[in-house]
Amino acid sequence: MFLTQGFNATSMQDIAKQAEISRASLYTYFVNKDEVFVGALFAFFDNILLAAEAALTQLPDTASLQEKLYAILNIRQTMWFALETQQSPHAMELLELQQLALRDAESYPFERLLVEVIDDALATGQIAAPPSLSKESIADVLNLSATAIVFVEGSREQKSARSNTLLRLFVGGLQTEGALQGQRSH
Repeated sequence: MFLTQGFNATSMQDIAKQAEISRASLYTYFVNKDEVFVGALFAFFDNILLAAEAALTQLPDTASLQEKLYAILNIRQTMWFALETQQSPHAMELLELQQLALRDAESYPFERLLVEVIDDALATGQIAAPPSLSKESIADVLNLSATAIVFVEGSREQKSARSNTLLRLFVGGLQTEGALQGQRSH
């Protein structure tokens, strides 16, 4: 409903009708439309997370950090692309509202998955982080960079190629940092 009608034009009555419940029942679960939007947004994020976790389990144990990150980012990109192809005239309005909803969250589940994968790569010595950067800040920068690719104009193939380039540069930079740190310690 938010995609087809926009946030402002969607009422609690519309949502209740679409969900095939009474408005009173809807108010049992949500105080207002803002909470419904945040709930729908985080349900979408949870679906991305579940799909990304499933994609990771499909990779061989020997998968590189770049392959793991690509699997995660590719799932997110695919799911956002599916929304994008609906060509909602309300997409920008919803993206702005998304930023407001995320502002109060410490991080969302997708970013926590990136932290886990980066943490594993740090623990196994695949990469090394500069001492001034935490794994959370590394994941944040990767997430923001990948988000820009998701929302920039282009075909699915162009976005996939951009993600590959980003990950080659990103992982290569962290591997180079690890080599430099190793040289400094000798």
